Amino acid sequence: DQLQKISDQLSLLGQADVVNQALMELGATVCTPQKVACMLCPWAANCVSREKNLVDKLPLKKPRKESEVWVWKPVVAIKDHKVALVQNDYAPFLKGQLIFPGEISMEKNKPKAYDAKHNITHHDIFIQITQKKSLADKNLQWVNLKELKKVNMNASKLLIE
Repeated sequence: DQLQKISDQLSLLGQADVVNQALMELGATVCTPQKVACMLCPWAANCVSREKNLVDKLPLKKPRKESEVWVWKPVVAIKDHKVALVQNDYAPFLKGQLIFPGEISMEKNKPKAYDAKHNITHHDIFIQITQKKSLADKNLQWVNLKELKKVNMNASKLLIE
C-alpha cells in the first residue's frame, strides 16, 4: 500500500515509462546491492535507508531454496525423423510444456550413473535415458526433430548432450 503511494507519486514526475527506466538505471549503476554510491545519488538527501543507516543491510536477501535431487527417466522414441513428446503433467519442472514421456522421482542422494545433468531453478535433474523405437501412448505428440528447438529448448539440449 505504501509502495503503491510512492510509485503513484513518482509517476507524476513525468512519463511513467521514462521514470521507471530512470529508477532501474539508478538501481543498476548507483544504488546497487554490491556497491552503493550514495554521493552520486540524486535521491541521497531523501533516502530513508541512508537516514536510518541501513544502506549496508538492504536489500534483504531472500533465503535460497534448497536444491532438490530429481532422477528423470525419459523415454526417447524416434521414428521417421520425429520424436515422441507429451504434455508435461508428471514432472515438477517445465509444467505444461512438451517433454519426453517417462517417469521421475525425487531422491535424497545424487545417482552414481546418469546420462546427463540439467538444472532448472532449484531442481538438480539427473537424466537416465531410455530409448525405444515405438511407444503405445495415445497422448503422444510426434514432433519433427528439426522443430524440437522451437517446441522445447530443454528437450533439444537433452538430445544434443
